[in-house]
Amino acid sequence: DMDLFSKVFAAVFSLMPASKRWRYRLEEDFCYYSETLKGIYFESQWFVIRDGDITVKAGYAWDGVTPAFYFLGIWWGVWDGPKGKDRKPCSWKATLVHDAMCQFIGLIKGISKDQTVKVFKELLEINDSPKFMVSLYPKAVKYFGPQDWT
Repeated sequence: DMDLFSKVFAAVFSLMPASKRWRYRLEEDFCYYSETLKGIYFESQWFVIRDGDITVKAGYAWDGVTPAFYFLGIWWGVWDGPKGKDRKPCSWKATLVHDAMCQFIGLIKGISKDQTVKVFKELLEINDSPKFMVSLYPKAVKYFGPQDWT
């Protein structure tokens, strides 16, 4: 049973052209180690967690900071932040991993919402996000993101 936000997001998403459903596509595997996910194991075609080692596979696509949607030729939604040293929005790593975790919600055994929020915040911090983003965005994920991770 989906909550109201999920129903609205699904409805808007279904109206978007297929080529604009995702803002970003990963060009090469993204790997990161988080002590927060020590003891968690999960494997799918796109996303792997092995005792804290996280890999998101090349080709994975996601929408950045949610909510975001494409309308009238423009992406609308929450700001993804300034560009970092890699010339990408500073939130890209955090949103990538969190979106992958959300995609497999209920399938990643032993993971909690608090762990997902902590990893999201870690990835904002390591990618030189502004202090206000590191403080505010994880709170938004905690209170407005998926609540039931079991």
